[in-house]
Amino acid sequence: MPSTHPLELPEIVLSVALFVPQNSLPACALVSKAWHQIFNPFIWRVVKLDSKRPYPPKAIQNHCELVKALVIRRVPTLGHTTLRYPKLVSLEARCSLNGPDIMKFVDYHPFITHLSLWSFWPKSQPCLWDKLLGLRNLKALALSCLVVGEEDADKFWKLCTDIERLDIRHLRITGRGTLSSREFRHIKELTLGLFDGVTVPLCIEFMQKCPGLTSFEWTANREVDKHFIPKLTRLIAARTWPDLHRMFVGTFEITDSDLSMIIGSMQRITAFHHYSSESFGQKSMEQLQPHFSNLRVLDIRPKDDTINAIGQEVLSSCPLLERLTAPRVDGTAVADGKPWVCSRLKALEISFCFDPSTIQRIQPLVLDQLSKLTRLQELNMWGLKGPHFPIESRFQGSIDLRLENGLEKLSTLRALRIITFKGTEQRMGEREIDWILEYWTNLECVYGTLNEWELQIDKRLKERLQMHGIST
Repeated sequence: MPSTHPLELPEIVLSVALFVPQNSLPACALVSKAWHQIFNPFIWRVVKLDSKRPYPPKAIQNHCELVKALVIRRVPTLGHTTLRYPKLVSLEARCSLNGPDIMKFVDYHPFITHLSLWSFWPKSQPCLWDKLLGLRNLKALALSCLVVGEEDADKFWKLCTDIERLDIRHLRITGRGTLSSREFRHIKELTLGLFDGVTVPLCIEFMQKCPGLTSFEWTANREVDKHFIPKLTRLIAARTWPDLHRMFVGTFEITDSDLSMIIGSMQRITAFHHYSSESFGQKSMEQLQPHFSNLRVLDIRPKDDTINAIGQEVLSSCPLLERLTAPRVDGTAVADGKPWVCSRLKALEISFCFDPSTIQRIQPLVLDQLSKLTRLQELNMWGLKGPHFPIESRFQGSIDLRLENGLEKLSTLRALRIITFKGTEQRMGEREIDWILEYWTNLECVYGTLNEWELQIDKRLKERLQMHGIST
């Protein structure tokens, strides 16, 4: 009796399909009829309607029973909006859909659990709130450019009662409605855009009625922050939200003192995001250090090309870290600093700068540190940027990914899917591409110029990568 190959067993193939990257699924579906039957649902589970990948309505109609999530980034054609997706649980519309289109989607898909509507003004559509209230399974709601009038306020607060994730930006509330009599005990993740149209007292009152918060993000301006931040820190310190451990600070004008006050008031931090490294100074770092043993995500967006030691300190002190975005770091500080301990890291965005006179000695030591990150899937090592940096020296001292300068040390990064080195001076050749194809077998995307000196060589190298299914 002939033996059966493991990859002919449906349960094994199904397990394989769970780990195949999205861009490789169509190729897998062509292996055999049996594989097509298993992989096809994975191909169609998320459909993104945008100009880059237009879906003919007929193709979607033939597979609509497989679609579980629909992302609309352009105004869909009539053929898309009139279809019914029996298993749809998530709708994300990042374009201006009119009220009737939204209500039609809601009518057709009453079991939606995740709904995101952007560029959206519902005040002229009074029936819409009733439609949204009819979504009994709704757990995550995101609304942008939202106006809640006096006549809508009661329905809006009622809609939020059973939501677990609420994201509202450019919010304009003109009526309180029944806020004072409601509780929002199910809300765990909250994102607020605090701009004109919502008062700080109203926002604070609403937040106090969300005792189960685990994650909070806000964006505002300096005028709002000077009233909001003191109230927020007092409430955090009073343990109003005992489970709060993720904080996203989306305002650029905040000071280091304000940031340190927020961090210092939190009992536990596993994730902290801030969009400007200029504000994240010594005071903030001192308050964050006690949380290093629990920290899993740190995102401190670099504002310019200023060199900062945040990255080296975090990489050598946070054993549970999974994602890091940090400002530029001096390669010498990495080479001479403490060993990195974040072996669980999956995504790293950081720029290394080197003294050109010592780069041949220092860069291999930096690559030794990088080689420890064996679970790394995304690596972004952007180069110098900014209009203040002279063109003739914008590449000076950037990382050099050639075999002669230690690239082979990164052969341990077997899980790498995306690598970015825009703004760096690369001079790769065929040897480097051969090496990449041999060792980075999971690579999906390469962003950056492969050979800055010879653009024809750069074009040829990119074509080689593309032939192996790697985007450039």
